[in-house]
Amino acid sequence: MASSGIATELVSIALGGVMVLLGLVAYTITEFASVTALIPAVFGVLIVGLGMVARIDNYRRIALSAIGVLAILGITGSLRAIPAIFGQDWSVATMSQGLMIVLSLLLLGVVAYEFLDAR
Repeated sequence: MASSGIATELVSIALGGVMVLLGLVAYTITEFASVTALIPAVFGVLIVGLGMVARIDNYRRIALSAIGVLAILGITGSLRAIPAIFGQDWSVATMSQGLMIVLSLLLLGVVAYEFLDAR
């Protein structure tokens, strides 16, 4: 799999880091009330780890595929926030899920571009 002009694994690591930060901030803002606020952080740790694995040529394709799957799971798992966002529910949970959708869409786009560029 040839590398596109952008370093997909580095973008994945950066977006995963932002997800970790999102989860930690949400957990802190909610005064440690719910462990579910850490879900973006769990996704982020997995994505950062897979991004590091993607730097190894022999494992690049499988790692990027796994990142794509995690991005899809991040999107579908957070979709229930969309009605709340349009209903102007500005709770921490809603905003965290909305940001998770945006970050996951960006990640999925980067991974999809990498695979399409390789063809």
